[in-house]
Amino acid sequence: MSDPLPNLHFRLAIESDASFIDMLAPRLIPEEMPSYRKRNEVVAGLRTLQQQHLHDNPPGSYLYICEHDQGQHIGLIHLQREHDVMTGRYNAHILQIALPEKYEAMGFGRAMMVFAETWANQHQCDLLTLNVFPGSIRARRLYEVFGFETDQLRLAKQTESR
Repeated sequence: MSDPLPNLHFRLAIESDASFIDMLAPRLIPEEMPSYRKRNEVVAGLRTLQQQHLHDNPPGSYLYICEHDQGQHIGLIHLQREHDVMTGRYNAHILQIALPEKYEAMGFGRAMMVFAETWANQHQCDLLTLNVFPGSIRARRLYEVFGFETDQLRLAKQTESR
């Protein structure tokens, strides 16, 4: 894998990043979603999750902003260090990774993935994991380039109580 793009750095998100983080929530959702998911509900849920992690800073949760040297926000990557219930060892989980559309296909997504791998190694994590909607074809291609493979499939069915 190649090194991150020059002139990029990663820092933990702070309160003043809230609007940038909020703006990226819709970018985490593909055009094609499961029939039981409503786009506006998913975006609202992601925004709530992002703000909760930004304000509460829960243990094991690391919300990073990727910036160009001039301070221009490029993207966000949210990492969590968690125990693997099957092995008892630590894994790094990419909870969110997003960048504005204007930065797609410029190598910034790859730079964020390299950062995640480096972070996982520095934090003694055995696996780097993530979840992705089946309809996120572009993201899935990037993950495959980085050697991700299917570990488990999560299936869902809407219940009558809804």
